[in-house]
Amino acid sequence: MEKEIKLDDIEFFYNQYQNNPKNLEIEHGIRKYGILKSSIDQQKIDEFQFQFNIETPDTKIYDQLGSHQCNIYAFFRVIKDILRNSSELDVNSLDFSANYINFYDKFEKMNVLYNELISIDSLSLEIINQKVNHYIGSYGTFIFVGKL
Repeated sequence: MEKEIKLDDIEFFYNQYQNNPKNLEIEHGIRKYGILKSSIDQQKIDEFQFQFNIETPDTKIYDQLGSHQCNIYAFFRVIKDILRNSSELDVNSLDFSANYINFYDKFEKMNVLYNELISIDSLSLEIINQKVNHYIGSYGTFIFVGKL
C-alpha cells in the first residue's frame, strides 16, 4: 500500500458523508426496502416504453392435445413464416403433419440410441433402460451426449 490510511482520513470521509443529506435518504431506503430495491432507478423504468412492434401474422393454431410436442409446433410456425416471406404460397391453407415430423424425430433419437448401445462393451438391462429413458421421452427435448 502506497499511502497509509490515518484517523484524520477516516474523520474527513465520515464528515463528508454526514454533510451530504442524500446519504441519509439512501440509508433509510436500504433499511426499509433492501439494497436491491433501493438500487433500482425507478425513473428509468418509468421512462421505458413496454411496447414492441413485432407482430406475428395470424395463422392456424394447432392444438397439441397434451402431446408435449411444442418444439414441433413452434417449428411449424417458423417454417410458415419463412414460406410466407419468401414465396407466393397461401400459407394459411397449408397444413403440416405433426405425426410425420414426430416420426422422424423419434427415428433420429432411436438412431443415436442404437449407435450408443452398440458401442458399449457389456450391456445390461439397466444400462439399456437408462439409455432409453435418457434419449427417448414423451417430451420434446432431445439430449445428445455422444460423439459426432
